[in-house]
Amino acid sequence: MKRPFISRLMASLIIVALGILLIFCTTKHKASGRLIVDGITIDDSNVLIRSYDQAPVAHLPLISILKALGNEPQWIDDDTAEFEINGRTYQLLLDQKTLSEKGGNHHINLLLPPPGAECFFCEREKNEIVADDQTIWSALDLLRIKLNIRINTQSNTVFIDRNT
Repeated sequence: MKRPFISRLMASLIIVALGILLIFCTTKHKASGRLIVDGITIDDSNVLIRSYDQAPVAHLPLISILKALGNEPQWIDDDTAEFEINGRTYQLLLDQKTLSEKGGNHHINLLLPPPGAECFFCEREKNEIVADDQTIWSALDLLRIKLNIRINTQSNTVFIDRNT
């Protein structure tokens, strides 16, 4: 009679231990970070760096980055901003999380991860779009803004510099 009870108890303890191990092993480290664009520190609480098995991923504020690069938004309303970049007008719809060229025949969302991206994140945070670093790089590349994005996990800092 004691033997089945002990067997069930041991099986239950093993299952609980495996569950704890699974949770511990799949939890990703995340920390608030700093953002430096062209040598200027951007004061924004939306920078988050996550460490995954493959590589670190940073969640970055799109509007703050565009401003730091000299592209001020023209706010149409609380959910819509327009940017004049390289002679073209782009519309950012915060509720829909889309960025597209205004006035063209195509309404293609430029806030998409590039092929082979390891992680996709795109969310609205008040009057900001926060997206993963690969999506930010891809969107700005499509806007003809060439950048290098480097993530330093030691100092929890993301460096964004123009390609020259």
